[in-house]
Amino acid sequence: MTDQVEVFKKVPEPPARNWSQPTKDLFSTCCLDLIRRGRLWPATLHLVNIYCDSFQIYNLATLQINEDSSNLTKTDRDTTRKSVLFGVRKTAVDEMKNLEMRLGFSPYYQDRIANDSAAVKYDPFDDF
Repeated sequence: MTDQVEVFKKVPEPPARNWSQPTKDLFSTCCLDLIRRGRLWPATLHLVNIYCDSFQIYNLATLQINEDSSNLTKTDRDTTRKSVLFGVRKTAVDEMKNLEMRLGFSPYYQDRIANDSAAVKYDPFDDF
């Protein structure tokens, strides 16, 4: 007996996190894209949440770097080191790239995801 996984038909409420407005907008945009392709399931919704969390971390690290430009490097034992925030930002971007691949957010990766016969065929020119 196979159970069919329910596909979301509308954008669900974002999780109760302290996301900024751009992150909430990204969540809605990602969900709408997956709904158009018939691929917004509970498992992919979890990946979208992780994607948006990484975006939020990237934005917060960038804000902190821009606000406190005096502490971007520190000298320790005669070597100059970059702030930890650069590593945090790079890790967030790497996580986002990995999730973009898995979710098929670019046409390159969409071609590599197996097509379902039940998936909604979306043509971006239909919006015009």
